[in-house]
Amino acid sequence: MFGRKSIYEKCFEDLEKELVINLENNYKDLAWDAVKNLRKYVDSLKNFQASGGKSIEAFISGTVKKPPKASEIEKMEAKLSGYEKGMEGYHH
Repeated sequence: MFGRKSIYEKCFEDLEKELVINLENNYKDLAWDAVKNLRKYVDSLKNFQASGGKSIEAFISGTVKKPPKASEIEKMEAKLSGYEKGMEGYHH
């Protein structure tokens, strides 16, 4: 009935909210920091299998039972790439 979001999507959304707030308030340095955090997070998801799940410990507390789906990672990667592209030249 209702699509439940995975813990990975929820974490991405939390990091994304931080970016949006910083953009809305014109906090350029903080917005770039938020984009960097999103990049680190997406990269940690990509490395989930190789690290045995340890790559995401900095972002998600608690035990994670299953790895992220490839489609989830691709969706987050596409969204992040859009932010990165949109922020090119966005500085003081």
